Amino acid sequence: MEPRIRSIALGEQPRFEFYSNDGRDFGDVRLDDTLAEWAETRARLLDFARSLTATELTRVGIHVTFGEITVPDYLRILLDHDRGHLRDLKQAASEPAH
Repeated sequence: MEPRIRSIALGEQPRFEFYSNDGRDFGDVRLDDTLAEWAETRARLLDFARSLTATELTRVGIHVTFGEITVPDYLRILLDHDRGHLRDLKQAASEPAH
């Protein structure tokens, strides 16, 4: 998501397809490594978003699903996406081990 958000802010008026990682094998992914990378990426995105001018925040990209989106729009989409994953992790952690 970070390259997409940066592209919008740079005024490139990018066009995005729906991103899907269906079919990707996550079997070798370690949760602690993934969470560390997630935290680093989100911190970098927040720092970047906070550095943008009012003009940069109003620039747009076009998303096939969401239509015209700004950086704040994409950050809201990303937040909803992250919340979904966090709900899934919370549910998985509360289930008894097999």
